[in-house]
Amino acid sequence: MPSPTAKRQVRYFHKPALGRVLSRFLLPVVAAYFVGFVVSGVAVLDPAVQKVAQKHIPISPAPHSIQGPALQAGRDLQSVVWHYLTHQPEACGEGRAVNDFQRIQCREFASRLSSLGWLAAIPFLLAGGLFFVLFDGMRMRFSRARTQIAAGRMLGRGVVTDPARAAPDLFSWWMGVTPVTVQGAEGRQLVVCLPPEMAVPEPGASVTLYEWGKFAGKKRYFAVLYAPHLAVLQGG
Repeated sequence: MPSPTAKRQVRYFHKPALGRVLSRFLLPVVAAYFVGFVVSGVAVLDPAVQKVAQKHIPISPAPHSIQGPALQAGRDLQSVVWHYLTHQPEACGEGRAVNDFQRIQCREFASRLSSLGWLAAIPFLLAGGLFFVLFDGMRMRFSRARTQIAAGRMLGRGVVTDPARAAPDLFSWWMGVTPVTVQGAEGRQLVVCLPPEMAVPEPGASVTLYEWGKFAGKKRYFAVLYAPHLAVLQGG
C-alpha cells in the first residue's frame, strides 16, 4: 500500500521547450514588432522629438534625416540610433573630456541617444513582451495542469464522442493542445484539451476530466486518458 505521501507521477504537460514554441508564436511576435515599428515611426515624427533629433551638437556625428511617412521614419530612426551607437564621440569616453564644454556636449549627446534609443526599442519591447506573455502563460497553465493531475483533483470521467476532434480556438492554439468533445456526467457535452504528449483517442474511449481555470471568461477543461491499470505511484 502506498504511503500517505505518495503522489502520482505526471506523464503529461511537460514543461514547454522554448524551441518548440518559437515557430507557433513567430507570426504574432513578428506582427507585434511591425506594430511597434509603426508606433516608433509615428512617435519620432512628433515635432518635439524632431527638435531633439535635429539639434546641432558640435561634438556629435551628424544625424541622418528622419522623415515620414511612419514606416520610413521608423527605418530612419533605427538607422540614426545605430549610427550614434557605433560612432560615439571619442571625447565622451570615460574620463576623456578635457573641459566643461566637452562634458556638456557629451551629456547632450547621451540624452539624445537615450531619447531616440527608447523610441527605437519599442518594436523589440513589444515583440519580446508578447513572446514573454505567451510563453510564460503557457508555462503556468502547464504547471497548474501537472499539479491538478499529481493531486488527483479530477472532476470525473468522460467519454470521447464521435467525431472526437472539436473546432480549434485561440486557447487551444496558444497552449498547443488538441480540443476534443467528450460526454460528461448526465450527458453533458464538454470541449476539453488533450496534452501535447497525448494522441487523440478513439470515440468511446474514457478520459479523466480536470478543470483548467478560466480563459476569456469561460471555464476550460483538460483531459487525460483514463487507464487505471497504468497508474504509477512514487514515494514522496
